[in-house]
Amino acid sequence: MAFAVLPLAFTLSMVFVDLVASSGPPHIIFILADDLGWNDVGFHGLDQIPTPNIDALAYSGIILKNYYTVQLCTPSRSAIMTGKHPIHTGMQHNVLYGCERGGLPLSEKILPQYLKELGYRTRIVGKWHLGFYKKEYTPTFRGFESHLGYWTGHQDYFDHSAEEMVRKNEKMWGLDMRRDLEPAWDLHGKYSTDVFTAEAVDIIHNHSTDEPLFLYLAHAATHSANPYEPLQAPDHYLNIHRHIEDFKRSKFAAILHKLDESVGKVVEALEQRRMLSNSIIVFVSDNGGAAAGFNLNAASNWPLRGVKNTLWEGGVRGAGLIWSPLLESRGIVAEQYVHVSDWLPTLLSAAKQNSFLNRTNSEKSTHENRIPRNENCIPRYGNCTDEKITSKSDIPNYVNSTVENIIPRYENSILRYENGTHEYNSPRIENSNTRYENGTHEYNPKNENSNPRYENSTHEYNPKYENRYENGTHEYNGPKNENSNPRYENGTHEYNIPRLENSINGNGTSENRSNDNSYQNEIDGIDVWSVLSRNEPSKRNTILHNIDDEWQISALTKGKWKLVKGHTYNGQWDGWYGPSGRHGIDDNKTSPYDTHLVINSLAGKAVQNLGFTLDPSAMRKLRDAASIQCGPVKEVPCEPQIAPCLFDIKNDPCEKNNLADRYPDVLSQMEKELANINRTAVAPINKPFDKGGDPKNFDHAWSIFGDDLK
Repeated sequence: MAFAVLPLAFTLSMVFVDLVASSGPPHIIFILADDLGWNDVGFHGLDQIPTPNIDALAYSGIILKNYYTVQLCTPSRSAIMTGKHPIHTGMQHNVLYGCERGGLPLSEKILPQYLKELGYRTRIVGKWHLGFYKKEYTPTFRGFESHLGYWTGHQDYFDHSAEEMVRKNEKMWGLDMRRDLEPAWDLHGKYSTDVFTAEAVDIIHNHSTDEPLFLYLAHAATHSANPYEPLQAPDHYLNIHRHIEDFKRSKFAAILHKLDESVGKVVEALEQRRMLSNSIIVFVSDNGGAAAGFNLNAASNWPLRGVKNTLWEGGVRGAGLIWSPLLESRGIVAEQYVHVSDWLPTLLSAAKQNSFLNRTNSEKSTHENRIPRNENCIPRYGNCTDEKITSKSDIPNYVNSTVENIIPRYENSILRYENGTHEYNSPRIENSNTRYENGTHEYNPKNENSNPRYENSTHEYNPKYENRYENGTHEYNGPKNENSNPRYENGTHEYNIPRLENSINGNGTSENRSNDNSYQNEIDGIDVWSVLSRNEPSKRNTILHNIDDEWQISALTKGKWKLVKGHTYNGQWDGWYGPSGRHGIDDNKTSPYDTHLVINSLAGKAVQNLGFTLDPSAMRKLRDAASIQCGPVKEVPCEPQIAPCLFDIKNDPCEKNNLADRYPDVLSQMEKELANINRTAVAPINKPFDKGGDPKNFDHAWSIFGDDLK
């Protein structure tokens, strides 16, 4: 039976006095925050760090209380772009690194390519993180007309360098800031958030309003920078938040302040160009927050459990909102499930392309629509025959048609390392400012006691894990189990293509997809535009959080039930991490929430100029409705590495009461469904590190390197 939760309807008074009539497709502004926690926005109840511009959009739009993403940035970005869950594109395992020979498969048609066919101008500003070893993987070869930003997973906010560690005592470091394909050396010293904001505003001011605009603004904020100075902001903003006693949280607040300011400037620019009245603005986080020292960061997912790169709610439940005058219902808290893969069909639907998005089944796009592989087939190639494949030449043509995904990973390839790159997984640091001398940005060299997992207090590889995982990376969660995944021969990452019910051109290939809009049977996302706009019951009953057979972790939510199997980091990040950021709880210096900041913010003024009324009382009601309260529950421990755990996520969103023993039938059904979904998965596309990608080979700039190799 379909599961539906009606939104809470706390409507704001809106009288539209200056709407610009437009029959054209709406402008789409997609703002993606990096590593922002559930508890890092005011509309979820945070008092500690004001986010008035973001909140203004939330209160006059739709707050997505049950918005789910993926636990890491590369997988979530792939889902935004393709409308597919990462298990169906090979992007489910870890992140992409700068010296990897791969990326989001070129066989995938992505969001800007669809939108260009509808007449949109397509721009990307900020982070890509979906591969760049060949130019064909970069944004301007995948549907975007321009790109100012970076290709890897993080950067220094001032000099725009990115450091990645590939093995013990061996780092790769170089500039990562580009204008299309060219290094942007001239931006040295300019704060990343300011650079991206200025570019976004410039794009808006120079855009011809006769054409619809798709602007994908993927900020660096609030991701940590390089490990020698992970949290960076201009001094003025650091001073504003000095009252926050936690040194790292204070710096995080300054980064978040700049992010919120950016949102306001973008909304203001849209209003100045009279584009706002025909715009859709999405603001979401790419994954859960990096809290309590994870990645040397200080986000907060309170009161949810876990952090980024865990499958607990704190790792996969994201802050999210959608704003538009085109929404029929506004000023509400939507409790329907929304998944990151839903954006592609939802935004295309909003762009007036409903004709090819109609579904005969309200949830036809989910995993049930895929035909599982025959158990007797050669699963790593997905050909489902009994004939043994002994060489690449034996692979069927339709499998060869997928670009980079069929090459096996060999035992003697360059090893990847647990703590190799920017997704630094340091344990929680109770005294966050002990790593810096006198509370300044000066790096404190060797501190033997600061973090025993990293030599000399850096993020160097921990040799004790060296033999655990052939191609392991820093996001490592436990020893490799050779027998844990019979789908992959010898534990390698060889690609396995699922058979889809309705292949694109009738023979299973993915070629010439740009001319075919009948993709609805191949994506996992659901069009939720009408669900949200009209305040209708949910179409989505199931959320697959992830299945990663490499790390032996998986999680699935169906209705009110959530199944969790396995964990990352040997359970080191399975706890609950603050701060709550609530007035009167954490400290006496946190001021009460100020609705006047929202009303007087740049975004607040812009939406009020359209006729939206931001009423303090209504805003507080929305805020209360959007917050999560974890009341007293019976606590039954969960050790998912030993046995699967089951939670009633509706009544226990903080995942404290493991009900696996109490409801064995539900547990069994959930495990069967997870196994069925897993049969549709393809193997991860991750490749070994390649020294040819070292920036030192390209004047110390992260660069395309596959095109230069024979």
